[in-house]
Amino acid sequence: MPSRIAAARGFSVLELLLAATTLVVALTALAHLLVVASLATRRARTLTAAAVVGQAKIEALAPYARTGAAASPPDTLLSNVDGYCDFVDEAGYVVGAATVAPPSAAYLRRWSITPLPASAGTIVLQVLVTAPRRRDDPSGAQISLPGDARIVSLVRAGF
Repeated sequence: MPSRIAAARGFSVLELLLAATTLVVALTALAHLLVVASLATRRARTLTAAAVVGQAKIEALAPYARTGAAASPPDTLLSNVDGYCDFVDEAGYVVGAATVAPPSAAYLRRWSITPLPASAGTIVLQVLVTAPRRRDDPSGAQISLPGDARIVSLVRAGF
């Protein structure tokens, strides 16, 4: 007659250990995936907001450029030049127009107005929207960072 222990059905300790390990590995991978998705969503939201803020500036500059606006200084996209940069908060409102970022600034907008040499009457508008405390290369070259938005528009003067 078989004993009660031999007749009992169930899981061995090895099977339980293997199942628990598989579950822990799967949950760890899922947690990592959620973190990556959250960071991607935050980056996309920042980039979209930067593009909207830049487009708003292009739309504000276009009528001014159509009246034959003077060209901006050559390095307005590389440094904060008074009159060619401002600071915007998270909601898209201008919070400062000086060259130093106020504490509530979420974005820095720099813009340039350049006549197109090949075509009389055509003006190139460029707007760069970035973080107010960005890193620039000491050589003067501009470094693109995640969340930066550059918008370029051609405007025909007189129309």
